[in-house]
Amino acid sequence: MADAPRFEIHVPGWGASTDESSRASAVPESELPPLSEEEREIAKRFRMSDEAYRREKLAGVYGQQRREARALDLGRQVEEILADLGPEYRLGSVNWNSETLTWRLEVETPQGKQNVVLSWELVDDALDFRTSGELQRLRNMVWFGLGRRDLIFKKQ
Repeated sequence: MADAPRFEIHVPGWGASTDESSRASAVPESELPPLSEEEREIAKRFRMSDEAYRREKLAGVYGQQRREARALDLGRQVEEILADLGPEYRLGSVNWNSETLTWRLEVETPQGKQNVVLSWELVDDALDFRTSGELQRLRNMVWFGLGRRDLIFKKQ
């Protein structure tokens, strides 16, 4: 088992992608999560069968798991970036904002806590492709967010 992260992960929200909905549709009905009475009432209000609502609930669970894995991956990448700045820089948390579709990093710095906000596109490109260019873009945005522009423009 991988080491537990030294930072917190916050990925509130509910929702699933088409892939997660498709994955949930392939699960036998007997393995779908149960519904509470409140969830049954919600399903009725939306004119959904209990089974359809249970599938949506499972797809939401899959979506949550995917976002948590993404947050963990992002956090580990950011920890590597911060390690280059020294031990006084520490990642406190990785937070997903489903309203703005952004990741917010809370970082302990010598000047106190700072927030770094990253677009989902930047994070997805860096984590999906992992090319040196995409990872450097991520590094530059973290440095920029921490006010360390001097590192971005430093001659290589």
